[in-house]
Amino acid sequence: MKTKYKAVFIVGRCKTGKSYFMNVLRRKLLNENDRLLQGFEVQHGLVSATHGIWVMDCHCENDEASVLLCDTQAAEEASNIFAMSVLLSSCIIINIMRRIDAEEVNFLKRLLEPIKNKKFDQVVFLIRDWALPDIFPFGLAGGNRYLDTVFEQYRNVGFETVMNVFEKKSCFLMPAIGTSEQEDPQYFLHYTKFEVRKQFDEHCDSFVKDVIENLQKSHDSQTFAKRISSAVKELPKKECKSTDIGQNGFKKKILISIIRMSLIFIIVFSGMEAMQLLA
Repeated sequence: MKTKYKAVFIVGRCKTGKSYFMNVLRRKLLNENDRLLQGFEVQHGLVSATHGIWVMDCHCENDEASVLLCDTQAAEEASNIFAMSVLLSSCIIINIMRRIDAEEVNFLKRLLEPIKNKKFDQVVFLIRDWALPDIFPFGLAGGNRYLDTVFEQYRNVGFETVMNVFEKKSCFLMPAIGTSEQEDPQYFLHYTKFEVRKQFDEHCDSFVKDVIENLQKSHDSQTFAKRISSAVKELPKKECKSTDIGQNGFKKKILISIIRMSLIFIIVFSGMEAMQLLA
């Protein structure tokens, strides 16, 4: 059993394909491209299927550390979960549809406000359904160029604050899945049976290779305990008051969340494949 892990969290708004994308990553990490998509629950329609945080352990034979894929509830529904994901992640994927604009920058700035005075490991802005590949090509290189442009455009309205929270920043531009996947509510089970764009599948491979497999930092259980202690010290002394976030009792909720998460990580390291961390 591996005793080191790289915790990869995905965060973002409701119904933007976070769980689906994490299932794709899981299948590629485990080299199960001929199987149905499995893992995190995905629900067709307007209602979100993910509540709290779900974690799945991917044991990759060519890596000494396990990759823990962590799916999270919509950020606008649970700001405490967003903050805790940043606090405990080796890499945080911020899932954004189509582009980074002023509204998204302000949204992220408010979410990060309680923990803005500490540096965290790594953030990847994952831009889904990117529509301007002729200007900024799909992938990591085009994404990093796009991120530089966005930074200069929005640095004075809060994006510099968002970027300064993380040691390593990158951006990945992802093409749309395809055109026919929404015709069947079961499309998320096996995307190869639909007209999936070849470039989507190829760039999912690139994301695993360029981002997930290149994660530098892994943590053992002792380090994780220190991260929990550090997270508690970084909790805000006042409740989060943003009306847009709408969370009361921020400190109490996130403290309980961290305690529950530490217990579940112990269970995961004991051999269970998947577990819900928070309800």
